Amino acid sequence: GFEIKITESLAKGVLVVAYASGGIPHQIIHGKTGYLIDKAVTKSRCSSVANHLHALLTDGELYEKMSLTARESVDEEFFTVYQL
Repeated sequence: GFEIKITESLAKGVLVVAYASGGIPHQIIHGKTGYLIDKAVTKSRCSSVANHLHALLTDGELYEKMSLTARESVDEEFFTVYQL
């Protein structure tokens, strides 16, 4: 289903790393507003999570760019509807 906490985080520019299940893939644009992780339990999935978190924690320019994109995506998706 729809996770309001994800939308609230993105609206504040807090990036999200989450499983690609339910409605979450409709909320997160992989590589632009956060990262989606495949639910299959594999060693590569763990590496993927670690790599994504490492990139966000060590690359300030990447984080700022994605954070701005996240805030803008929520504004476009939700606030445009209320302006009609």
